[in-house]
Amino acid sequence: MAKTETSAAEQKLSNYGSTTGIPKWMMVATIICLAVRLIIVVSESINPPKSNEQIQWVLIDNVSSDQRAAGKLFFYSFGADWCDPCKEIEKTAFSSRDIVRELNKDFIPVKVIDRKREDGKNPSAVQEMEDTFSVQAFPTLVVAMPDGTKIEEHLGAINTSGLKRFLSEATTLSDYFRGKELMIHGDVKNAAATFETFLEKTNWAHWRCPYAAIFCAISQEEQGATEKKNATLTKALATFKDHAFPYPIMQYLADKISFDQLLKDAGENKSSRLSAYAYSGLHAFAQKRYEEAEQKLSWVINNSNDESSFENRISRAELARIKNRKLTNSSNAISDHNNTNTGIGNIHGNRNDGGNRNGKAVRYL
Repeated sequence: MAKTETSAAEQKLSNYGSTTGIPKWMMVATIICLAVRLIIVVSESINPPKSNEQIQWVLIDNVSSDQRAAGKLFFYSFGADWCDPCKEIEKTAFSSRDIVRELNKDFIPVKVIDRKREDGKNPSAVQEMEDTFSVQAFPTLVVAMPDGTKIEEHLGAINTSGLKRFLSEATTLSDYFRGKELMIHGDVKNAAATFETFLEKTNWAHWRCPYAAIFCAISQEEQGATEKKNATLTKALATFKDHAFPYPIMQYLADKISFDQLLKDAGENKSSRLSAYAYSGLHAFAQKRYEEAEQKLSWVINNSNDESSFENRISRAELARIKNRKLTNSSNAISDHNNTNTGIGNIHGNRNDGGNRNGKAVRYL
């Protein structure tokens, strides 16, 4: 009887393969999966995307103002004819249908070919782009805003899945940069919405999220959404565990510390002090304390050496708005004064003209 039971158990185990090895069914499934994968790889190498599905590369000399105005992100591929990793990317990631379609649909793909080795120097447009993005080696991939602001960079070879992640991360991060541009142009409503989207997409986990929360709160405050601003700052102060700069700026915006304390926390670090003056100046502007805003934002302009920095650009934009507001108020005051004088003149005129007190002028007395 025992022998029969043992034989039955062994027979049951044999259906799944060895008692000490991998089950046969798992081995068969693995072999099938590998075979399918091999067929796909071979098929893609033999049958690359059709001609109408190739990446629609634009050479750097041919980038038009209309393409920059379209609002799409720019994808720059820096390479050279002698670069083997560049050729590998062309055969793999750049031949993936998903990548081809995404680049053609959502980006302006620009190919920049280095010619230093062959010609001794680059064409001016190529060298300008390499200098703009500090390209030192190939391949280098860059995603940038239409105005040239760099969003993300990848140096070296990359496979298809890696490039998909790179493009996805760059697209998400573009919301952060778009929000800043909207602030500079005074569109605080859309700026706040864009920062909210960025914070949600990243689950408040990206290293730029503290700054996104600051810009979001300032934009919300300027459009009068005080409750939203308070909610944003409350969540930010509870979420970010690193209390180094710019955390004190969030405390200042939430009225938890004074400006003097904010400067003390900034210390002698020039970048931190510029941020303290710039963002507290934006805060004052949002609260319509224009004289204070003008003083702080002017400090930024006078102490910033980088005119392309966000702090410098937003300070200049807000100072221009303050100046326009002064001019408008001055113009309105002059207009009111002239209207008052005109009214008085009419009164005197009517009085001298027969002393008529039955007309409209008499009612102004």
